[in-house]
Amino acid sequence: MHRDEVRLGIARLEYPRVLLWTGGLLLVLSLLTYLAQPEAPFSAHVIDAIAAAVLLAVGVVMTQTTLPGRLLPWLFATAIAFLLAALLYRVDIAQEPIGFVYVAIVLTAMGPTILHWPAFIAVSGLALAGALFVVTTWAPGHPAE
Repeated sequence: MHRDEVRLGIARLEYPRVLLWTGGLLLVLSLLTYLAQPEAPFSAHVIDAIAAAVLLAVGVVMTQTTLPGRLLPWLFATAIAFLLAALLYRVDIAQEPIGFVYVAIVLTAMGPTILHWPAFIAVSGLALAGALFVVTTWAPGHPAE
């Protein structure tokens, strides 16, 4: 069996599981955060819920359909990009600079999980560009300033 076939076979089994668990956990944490911090900007909770819904939807699509193997890493990377966007949104709008740390953690965990360097590099580049955008455009007085 060719190495790419093995890698994509693992991806076909593991990607949906990772996305479903991550999306479910994000949804629960978003709800708990809303209950614990109702004064936080509501839009931050909404973006978390949207990211969780995207992760869950992509996970379900991957379990219910037979997608071409080469598409799986890119679909997985796109779903993770929504999670990264939610984290960067929290840094910018909700003024929670710890989001940069979370972005670094997600990128570090995604590297070995994605099993496809081009998709990893593309999402990492987008995340880093997003972080640079956030840093260069936040308002004066931002806690991370």
